[in-house]
Amino acid sequence: MPGRFHLPIPTALLLLGLFVACAEREVWGQGFPLQIEPELSADVYLDEVGQAARFQLEQAKEFVAKRQWDEAIESLRRVMENDGDRVIALPPPVEPARHDFQRYVTLRQLGQILLTGFSRTAPEALELYRQRVDPLALRWYQEAVAARDQERLERLVDQFFTSSHGDDALLALGELALEQGNYLLARESWERISPQLRSPALPDPAAAVRGDGPVWLPGRPLWQSWRGLDLAAHWDELSAALRAATVSDSWLVYPDTGLKLADVRARLVLVSLLEGSRQRAAWELDLFGRLHPEEQGTLGGRSGLYRELLAELFADSANWPVPWSREADWPTFGGNGARRGRAPDTVDVRQRPLWQVELPVLAAGSEHLGELRQRVAEDARGLLSYHPVVRGGSVYVATGPRVDDLDAFDLRTGDRLWRGLPNLPPPPQAGRTRLAPGGIFPGIARPERFVGVPRYTLTSHGNWLLTRIGSEITGPGGQTDLLRSERSAVAAVDVEAERKLLFKLDLEGPEWSGDWGFEGTPLADSGHLYAALRRRDDVRAQLHLACFDARNQRLRWRKLVAAAETIGHGQWNERSHTLLSMQSGMLFVNTNLGVIASLRADNGQVRWITRYRRAAFHPQDSSSEDRHFFRDLTPCVLYHNLVLAAPADCDRIFGLDAATGQLIWATAPGQATDVVHLLGVGAGNLLASGDQLYWIQAETGRFLGRFPDAGRDAVRGYGRGQLAGDQVYWPTREALYVLDQAGPRQTRQPIPLAEMGVSGGNVVVAGGVLLVAGADHLTAFDVAGPRPTTE
Repeated sequence: MPGRFHLPIPTALLLLGLFVACAEREVWGQGFPLQIEPELSADVYLDEVGQAARFQLEQAKEFVAKRQWDEAIESLRRVMENDGDRVIALPPPVEPARHDFQRYVTLRQLGQILLTGFSRTAPEALELYRQRVDPLALRWYQEAVAARDQERLERLVDQFFTSSHGDDALLALGELALEQGNYLLARESWERISPQLRSPALPDPAAAVRGDGPVWLPGRPLWQSWRGLDLAAHWDELSAALRAATVSDSWLVYPDTGLKLADVRARLVLVSLLEGSRQRAAWELDLFGRLHPEEQGTLGGRSGLYRELLAELFADSANWPVPWSREADWPTFGGNGARRGRAPDTVDVRQRPLWQVELPVLAAGSEHLGELRQRVAEDARGLLSYHPVVRGGSVYVATGPRVDDLDAFDLRTGDRLWRGLPNLPPPPQAGRTRLAPGGIFPGIARPERFVGVPRYTLTSHGNWLLTRIGSEITGPGGQTDLLRSERSAVAAVDVEAERKLLFKLDLEGPEWSGDWGFEGTPLADSGHLYAALRRRDDVRAQLHLACFDARNQRLRWRKLVAAAETIGHGQWNERSHTLLSMQSGMLFVNTNLGVIASLRADNGQVRWITRYRRAAFHPQDSSSEDRHFFRDLTPCVLYHNLVLAAPADCDRIFGLDAATGQLIWATAPGQATDVVHLLGVGAGNLLASGDQLYWIQAETGRFLGRFPDAGRDAVRGYGRGQLAGDQVYWPTREALYVLDQAGPRQTRQPIPLAEMGVSGGNVVVAGGVLLVAGADHLTAFDVAGPRPTTE
């Protein structure tokens, strides 16, 4: 008809397809959504005890108030037996500054805490409890000591902590742990023998708010609470507090030991020396001399005054090798299970690469976090996703989610070691174009919108090389996605047999119904694999830890840690790569879902969970304050008795007590939010990096400085650095900066990578070679100086 405007049918279809894409809150290229995405919910779901169990706990307390001891004990024992593995919140901390952190323990632990409290409030009830459990506890103790059975001792401590033999079991457990070099378990066991071995309860709760005198936080290590005090000036107050120390409702400690505390404190000083904490040992030795100046005993086969024996050991320890001095390989992300590996020697890069190989370029494409924000310490057009490992003179790298994407090179020559299986073409880039999911116009192509980018890590254990394969999507959205045509799995290949597939660990079977996927690459010990798993329900992302038998790949245990809403809100596909940390038979995980947790590796039992305040995510706000959401490879760093964490959904970095999960320190909200890498601890400082490099005192959280300073914004981090000797090697795109671990000072001129035709990237120093894994290359440099030997 005249006067009417007609659109060609192809144009009309294109415009309608664009409308449908926007209505689904997808993007066309780098277009704009029609709606503002909801903010990230602060809610976190834990496997908490139900109302029935809480009622039984309150009932037990009422029985105590009515002096009905038998009913109180039976009620408490019943609820501990039926719901003992579920978690419950401890009383909130006294200090307002710590209210952003809440601790949880199992109901079994809380029940034992209540039993220890009976030593003050209902000694008759405690005596009745001991009459009932002591015969079995004594038999277990005697059998465990005779057989040197650590597992039996741990079982006794778990189930009968408050029995008359609990303190003897703790002492024996610490002895066995010390013999095995398990310093964390030894210290934890011995410090729980008496309330006097950690910070006692606060005499005046108001003083915590006022900040008067010593720090009084029940259950906090004395070293962290009182290290800055003049012991002589405060001695009357401190010694009186220790003598009067009693049990607390915030941590589990034996109430009435008859063991000599001088024997226990001497062992605690020894632990500090053996783990390399000489500064802590010096402070503990000073405290010991004031408390037990004339006590005698035996250490290391020598008898005499404890303070003299310890003083001699302290002097000798100055020449003991540091614990990491023999590390020649780099078998996993961060160098070891504690994620704080370091090269033993300072290195000097020779001015010419040994060799270089090309790597496929991965681009961020339409990744949601980077749409309105500059990515931290990398470029959206070329991601720094490759993290090689080094074992026995070979370097291994994964460049995609398949076994065929694994490659191996001679560390010194760069010769490819696996010639039998040529590499297949590289996987598609992260921002690839795909077909729209069915519907009216299935032929219209558009970019996929998603949260998170691919990361490729590996774990080497013996002749195994472990890698995550299959789908990279850990949180499927409400869209059809070609990447989820198969589930993720873990593959173990034989590094000595041309990447022969040893086994493939699948999440198949009736126990894996629903959307399950492996997070990052597992850790391994002599007989087991430990992995983080993600499952998506209709509302939240669930984070589970699991242990598999390495011989038959069967599931040994699985434990839900936490569930929370994610940035994808279940609407967009998500990529994540959660890595575990492990030390002394204990697992630690930064979930990036509102909690840090610690579990026992042997049975998956929760040791503690600490919940932190989640930061708000404003998708339309491109301010720099929320750059912490780019953190995707920040496993916990384990340093002596500290757990150092930088979650993606928190605008703070903090340190927790490894034994209890109690907050030791936290940075100010919004400080150093660009940190995306925790490099490790050197010279007592946590080295953390992003666009800048930061020094944070590991024991106190004191902010020491950054590089570059505010006046040199042109220098920007590019990749993950590494600690070597007493220096830190920090990459930018053009150069490798060498700085002192003790503070923000350059120790030499930057190594000019660009002049050698190399860009920056992720740095690994191992076996006398410095590797740089860039966006499109893996480059090896020879390093001057002593080379570590491999035994």
